[in-house]
Amino acid sequence: MSAAAALPTRSQILNIFRSLLRVSRKFPDYNIRHYVNRRTADAFSAPYRRATSDRLLALRSQS
Repeated sequence: MSAAAALPTRSQILNIFRSLLRVSRKFPDYNIRHYVNRRTADAFSAPYRRATSDRLLALRSQS
């Protein structure tokens, strides 16, 4: 077994995202269905938002 695991590719990440959204459509309860959709979208967009905010802070500190 290797010490460092390989990072997932963009297509693998999108595949997981789509499958989670597909599964969330199967919940019969409206509230749970929308909660899972919201949490999935938040979890997958959090790294992008964090990277964007870090970039903005770096630009602000340079000026």
